[in-house]
Amino acid sequence: MGMMKQLQLMNDEVQSFYEGWQHFYDQVANHNPDQMSLDDYAIPDEDPSPQPVSFEAIQKHLAEKARQGFSEQIRDLIQSYGVSKLSEIKPEDYPKLWKQVDDHG
Repeated sequence: MGMMKQLQLMNDEVQSFYEGWQHFYDQVANHNPDQMSLDDYAIPDEDPSPQPVSFEAIQKHLAEKARQGFSEQIRDLIQSYGVSKLSEIKPEDYPKLWKQVDDHG
């Protein structure tokens, strides 16, 4: 990962922290804390949208799991998508497949 990308990610995290802290401060400064709900104190979840996964990345991940002895489970998971080989799976299904492989192994 390039230095600029790392700096951008770090900046995004700091900005997110600042916004959360500002919200908390505004709630405490402008309201009676006894009337606040737990949701007002909640930390927001991370972005639930899956990150794109390349064919090469999923292929490497599955190969590693196969070397760990999960070849049959991987084959079954691939076939559960109605196909016989990894290259036939739609790229938008790669994050879901990645999670399924991790859950089984």
